[in-house]
Amino acid sequence: MSARVTAVVLAAGAGTRMKSSRAKVLHEIGGRSLVAHALTAVRDVGASTTVTVVGHDREQVSSAVTDLDPTIVQVVQEEQRGTGHAVRVALDALEEEPEGTVLVTYADVPLLTGQTLTELVLTHRHAKNAVTIL
Repeated sequence: MSARVTAVVLAAGAGTRMKSSRAKVLHEIGGRSLVAHALTAVRDVGASTTVTVVGHDREQVSSAVTDLDPTIVQVVQEEQRGTGHAVRVALDALEEEPEGTVLVTYADVPLLTGQTLTELVLTHRHAKNAVTIL
């Protein structure tokens, strides 16, 4: 993909419905954590910058993200005040306003592939949409 993509991976939520002492995004499917699946998908899109928003169990989640790719920008959402707030926290952490497409995805959707996200970005660009939601 030639034009710039900035990816924001939302991994700050508590996942209370799972009733687990472990952060939801650290649970594994197919031998890999949920956050690893999400980060692989955005890497496969060719994101030039990836920002992961952490919050609940931030030390463990941050450590897992760093182990996967130490170049990923990580920001802390101190208060989990929703998706829009998490995206704002991520974008505020960047040194400059992102150019091109901003791709926002959750860290707890392991079946969302890089191919699907690439097709989403291409469709978004082709349609010249302000926002595209999958």
